[in-house]
Amino acid sequence: MITRVLRAENLMDRVYISAIPDTDTQHNMWVSMVKTYSPPFDRVYTNDPLSRLLFEEAGIEVYSIPYYNREKYEATLIRKMIATGNDEWKKLVHPEVVRVIMEIGGEERLREIFKTTK
Repeated sequence: MITRVLRAENLMDRVYISAIPDTDTQHNMWVSMVKTYSPPFDRVYTNDPLSRLLFEEAGIEVYSIPYYNREKYEATLIRKMIATGNDEWKKLVHPEVVRVIMEIGGEERLREIFKTTK
């Protein structure tokens, strides 16, 4: 989805996307894994407390990502709207995100997930 939005907005030349394998519960490997799979960097942006701690311990500057109108654009709320059939979610995400979700049967998938978690 991210790649599709970046392409649609002509931003692919401004970003580098890399797939970084998860280290599961081996948290002490996370920073070195990110460094291995990424171009050189001197700062990290995250709102995840564990990632913040690990990068700070490694001496790397960490910045929080400011939330934008979180009450309206919260991912959990949007997933719930999708699962319950509230089409208003389509106005809250980029049109490319809507396309991807529709292409992969995301509405049905979320309905199934919400059924099993209730």
